[in-house]
Formats: sequence, C-alpha cells, structure tokens
Amino acid sequence: MEIKAIYFISTAAITILFLISHFGKERGWYKKKGNWFSRIMHFYAGFFVAMFWSGFTGRILSIIGLTFAAGVLWEVAEYITGIFMKRLGRYDMMPKKEDTIEDLICDILGACVAVLAFIIF
Repeated sequence: MEIKAIYFISTAAITILFLISHFGKERGWYKKKGNWFSRIMHFYAGFFVAMFWSGFTGRILSIIGLTFAAGVLWEVAEYITGIFMKRLGRYDMMPKKEDTIEDLICDILGACVAVLAFIIF
C-alpha cells in the first residue's frame, strides 16, 4: 500500500508542532505578551491538519469543516486538561473563552491558507 507524500508530510509536521507546543509550554512561551506563540502554533496546526484532510477529500468545505472539528477536539482536550490541572493547584492552566475563540479562528485561517495554496498550486 502506497502512502501518499501529503499524509507523511502533514503527519510529520503535526507531530513536530505537538513537540514544539510541549517545549513552548515548558518554556512559558504561551504566556508571553501578545499571545504570538499560540497564534503561530494554531495557524500552522490548521494549515497542516487541512493538508492531511485534503488527502481524503478535495471538497473545500469538508476540509475546512474537518479542520474546525479537529480544532474543537483540541480545545476540549485543553479544557479537560485545565480541569485536572486546577485540581492539582495549577490555576494558570485553565483556558479562557477568548483564548479558545482566538485559537479556533487561527486554526480556520491556517486551513483557508492551505486550501488556497492547494487551489493555486
């Protein structure tokens, strides 16, 4: 069975983003002024998740919708993690509503750029 390059590249990129996210959390990059690290991470995550989904479907709305669903699942996991961290006395881990909305917007923007890149190239 042949593995398409798009699956390999997107899966590798998502894995690297996950590792960078963990490293950034440990270094306190998510707490920097301007929330730049979170925006960059969610934008690229949206881009590469959309790239992954494009290997399954060529329908633009499906790609964007599936990327949004993946972003929502990530935010739910982040919220659940926040609940457990709060019980452990780490109140700084609880996500705020504004942050969640901004994260999902960055996910969708990344997906839209990916879709546009696929159309153009």
